[in-house]
Amino acid sequence: MKKIIYSSILIIFLLISGCTSETSEILDKDEEKIMETALNYIEGWYEGDESRMEEALHPEMIKRRFENGELTELDTSRMVDSTKRGGGVNAPKENFEIEVEVLDKSENIASVVTRSEYIDYLHLAKVKDKWVIVNVLWDMNRN
Repeated sequence: MKKIIYSSILIIFLLISGCTSETSEILDKDEEKIMETALNYIEGWYEGDESRMEEALHPEMIKRRFENGELTELDTSRMVDSTKRGGGVNAPKENFEIEVEVLDKSENIASVVTRSEYIDYLHLAKVKDKWVIVNVLWDMNRN
């Protein structure tokens, strides 16, 4: 009887360990895709690459900024169009120094911050196995 209980406990432990490892691998792959999406967004802007920008954004994405108490908004089509017209291509090279940090992630959502001449807080969602940006809150980076 004890042997059956120990065997059952061992099997359960191994199953849980395997699931944890598998879940961890999925989250690691997701983190790579999250980073890729964030880089498509910020590098796409500086390269004037509208296809990278469009790849990164959900069709209903809204980008917001508060300045002098006023809220301004850009939607996906305006963001892609601005990128197509050159985006940050003419920015000084020192502004092209980019930092990307995944702040938090779960199975289907993530928060990322990108830092360059701007600070962008990105909210991403996993839609049909693809990570896309659904919300951006941004400001100038004065540091």
